[in-house]
Amino acid sequence: MQEKMLWSNAMRENLFANCHPVVLFAYFLSVVLITMLTAHPVVIGISFLAGFSYRFFFPERKRFLKEQIFLGIPLFLLIVVFNAAFNHYGVTPLYYLKTGAITLEAILYGVVAGMMLWSALIWFSVVNFVMTTDKFIDIFGRLFPTFSLFLSMVFRFVPHFRKRFLIIREGQAGIGKDISDEHFLGKFKAGVAEISMLLSWALESAVQTVNSMKSRGYGTGKRTRYTIYNCYVSDYIIAGIGLLFLIGSMTGFMQGAGKSQYDPVIQIGGFPLSCFSVVTYLFWLCFCFFPVFVSCYGIGLANACMEPKVDMKRR
Repeated sequence: MQEKMLWSNAMRENLFANCHPVVLFAYFLSVVLITMLTAHPVVIGISFLAGFSYRFFFPERKRFLKEQIFLGIPLFLLIVVFNAAFNHYGVTPLYYLKTGAITLEAILYGVVAGMMLWSALIWFSVVNFVMTTDKFIDIFGRLFPTFSLFLSMVFRFVPHFRKRFLIIREGQAGIGKDISDEHFLGKFKAGVAEISMLLSWALESAVQTVNSMKSRGYGTGKRTRYTIYNCYVSDYIIAGIGLLFLIGSMTGFMQGAGKSQYDPVIQIGGFPLSCFSVVTYLFWLCFCFFPVFVSCYGIGLANACMEPKVDMKRR
């Protein structure tokens, strides 16, 4: 209950997360695609910091930090080490192994590739909180109604299957068939039995769903659509400002500020810094940190509305 209250309060104060689903989907798609398709250290570094900062506007912050310490950092180091050990391109050798030379270019590209993947994972963590199932259905429901129905059923059945599997396992343990006390072969047999029960229940549930849809007349008439999301003036303003930042960033990237090369020599576009490259990176910084700016503004408005009014006539 406390978790739900924290979630609702966070979403209520998070002005950017309450935008129209199309605006949110377009923004996150743009950030993730640019982050994954570029190898520029400044672009990826700004994206990483923005995603990391915006993630703290949502619940489960301690869990997020633990995931970054125990999963994010080891994954990053693993990519750096593997890239340096198995890729020997570049003209700046630092150390020699039996398999070849460890080069500065390979190490730096491993750092950039690791940060790229780490940034994308952080942004997907944010998307997991912001883009709920009903928002995805609202986006794809009109264009792809069948796919939207399939997507909603998948989103529903995956957690539903997990709960049903836990119920089956608890039932098996209640009749003395706890797999934690079994040896490997016993665990395997018990696991097969539990999966068989789960599949039987899934097939039966699917038949019931089909019969229910037929009895309600699915597919016999024109499909209607209901949405709880409406476009407001604030959505157009946020979308317009974000589009302005994106166009400014992409213009600079296409002019060379987002290009990078690590083989055979390191060449980073925009360096040495010029006025044009600085403006390009500022546009990209504003675009990536745009949800943070908008959410901080929303929190300020919420706090201002909650402040008690002072009666000046009172003595």
